[in-house]
Amino acid sequence: MAYPPPQAQMAGMTIQPGAMVVAAPAASPQSAGSSAMLNMFTQGNVITLKNLVSKRYLQVSNGKVSGGGADGVNSQFTVHVRGPGKVALQSVGNPAAYIALANGATSVGNGGPFCDLVVKDVGHAVVFESTQNRSFHIGVLQTGALKSAASAGTGNNARFTPRVISTAPVVTVVAPVVMMQPQPGYPMQYPGPPPPQQYPPPPQQYPPGQVPPQQYPPGQVPPQQYPPG
Repeated sequence: MAYPPPQAQMAGMTIQPGAMVVAAPAASPQSAGSSAMLNMFTQGNVITLKNLVSKRYLQVSNGKVSGGGADGVNSQFTVHVRGPGKVALQSVGNPAAYIALANGATSVGNGGPFCDLVVKDVGHAVVFESTQNRSFHIGVLQTGALKSAASAGTGNNARFTPRVISTAPVVTVVAPVVMMQPQPGYPMQYPGPPPPQQYPPPPQQYPPGQVPPQQYPPGQVPPQQYPPG
């Protein structure tokens, strides 16, 4: 039996969902870097950022950013990886708010370009730098108030200790197994290997020089044969 190419088979099939499912491999998590510190900034992770000077947490509360937050939901951020070494930080307590570095200040953004931050591993802490102006950093005073982004620098005022609150869930893509029903003009498909080729029975074989007897319709007899002469 001849089988058309897979494209032709699919072109003539009606696909109906089956009851079984198969799992596709999950994609590897994307992180901002290769160090243990930067691996905390993996896509979808929820983290907190404790400042080395204020001993408090970076937070978004009442529509404003500060560095004097308590350890709670307003101090938690969902990581969005924006490229190697680049992240955006979305507030868990205020999901419409992102940390932004714009106009020389740390403020609330909407997830646009000013919210894209370079995250740098500086040992036991990280520093955040603007992708739009590399001289702007997030900095915090001892009181928890924000320093000017233009003067924050990369010292302890600008250093944060990250902590992972929850990791990104592993997503498994599940697809239904489909059953194929042939349409007119397409042969029936069989699960597994194709069935063996079917052949008609071979004709009767006779020794060389010998011919098969004459066949006559039912009720008709062969004519009388007479010897020569």
